[in-house]
Amino acid sequence: MGLTLLRHVIQKAAADGLESLTAVVSQANPARHIWPRIGFRTTETSMTVLL
Repeated sequence: MGLTLLRHVIQKAAADGLESLTAVVSQANPARHIWPRIGFRTTETSMTVLL
């Protein structure tokens, strides 16, 4: 369901004329492997430390 929803959002954004989308995904997110499968690529990484 999540992948279907993401694909719909991407298609809608393109239909509305948006040239790009950005997603912020935690390294700890077990579903982070999905993003490259739907066309996203890593452009920047950073580390957040919660105290």
